[in-house]
Amino acid sequence: MDGLLSLVPADERPLVRARARRLAIRAESWSAPVAGELGTSICATMALVVPAIAPRLDDDRAFVLVRYGLWTVLLDDRLNVAEAPRQLARTVRDALTALPAAGFLTLALADIWSDLRRLGGDGAVSRRFAAALRDALRAEVEHLDYARDGYWRGHLMLERHVSLGARHVNYRSFGLALLMLVADQVPAELLDLVDAALVPGAAAVRLANDLRSRERDRDEDRPNALALRTRHGAPVTEADVRRRIEAYAGHHDRLLGRYRGPHGEAVRAVRDSLRLALGLYQVTDLTRGEA
Repeated sequence: MDGLLSLVPADERPLVRARARRLAIRAESWSAPVAGELGTSICATMALVVPAIAPRLDDDRAFVLVRYGLWTVLLDDRLNVAEAPRQLARTVRDALTALPAAGFLTLALADIWSDLRRLGGDGAVSRRFAAALRDALRAEVEHLDYARDGYWRGHLMLERHVSLGARHVNYRSFGLALLMLVADQVPAELLDLVDAALVPGAAAVRLANDLRSRERDRDEDRPNALALRTRHGAPVTEADVRRRIEAYAGHHDRLLGRYRGPHGEAVRAVRDSLRLALGLYQVTDLTRGEA
């Protein structure tokens, strides 16, 4: 917890810590049916991340983001099961289209989706969010096809890995959910700008994740940027990955910097989300709930 708090400005830490405690209690209760898969540590981590990103967001709105963040972690864990990707694509479809369904993952997403539209509006941003989530599942199916039986070795290049990874890491859908909850009546200009920025932002997050998970990915024979080559045949080094992260993050911030409208707080929240996400992977692994 102290490692995560170090990413928060000192004058905001008491408020963020207090809100994180309240949100963690709610998160643990919400995730009780799947406590064996998530655990209390990841609940505490996500409960801290959200108020750190958007300290002015009220608890009910913040709790929607906490739940969605935990839901994506649970989704990622279940995607590693054989035949799971296509089944989970149906889960997302059922939840977003209000089809009768059962199971924690489906019902939880349906509730999150309902709360997102109730609090953030059922308009262009919500449709973009749903499209981003569906696209993440499609990208994950393709990425897992590379990972199956070690096929990625000799077939997957860094550029394709980052392109797919940026889509399936679910950072784009999280950023759009954040935008829905922080800004009222999001104008088309702001939506397009934020969505464009989230693409390089997600690529930076994917690579930061790879730096954190290199040993685990090696042990599980999963694709990782540091085990790949570029399309020109050059092996990828840690220095290469860090340069790319910096370039993607810079592109993200420059795109957001173009906005000159009245929703400056929303833009700051999106910018802070990436800053915190990249810092987060230096001190914790969301898939393991370290702190």
